[in-house]
Amino acid sequence: MIYLTSRFSGGGTIFELAFCIALIFILISVFSFYASKILLAAEEAALRSELSNLRLAIEVYKIRNGNAPEDLKSVHENSKYFVIIGRHDKEGTLIDPFGNAYIYSSRDHKVRSGTSKYVNW
Repeated sequence: MIYLTSRFSGGGTIFELAFCIALIFILISVFSFYASKILLAAEEAALRSELSNLRLAIEVYKIRNGNAPEDLKSVHENSKYFVIIGRHDKEGTLIDPFGNAYIYSSRDHKVRSGTSKYVNW
């Protein structure tokens, strides 16, 4: 039979505790790095999808009304053109997944993201 002596009953040393804390910190930092990359990829995919939906809604608006919309609010208010995007600011302006307003040019009837990195999508 094996009995624990008093040498083992006190728990670990301070070095073992420091090692465990350091190991946990390293694992958390690695997982958070990859989680932020996955979140960025998801936001980019959502932006692509929303831009595609908005561009399609503008085309449908042009076909049904014979002219292009003046702004995105007129397209958005009439929900028969596309599924309503859930993000708005206080004024009711559509917001992209990164928190910036979509930019609509009434001159050439193009919509783009307000996020500087994704303006040319």
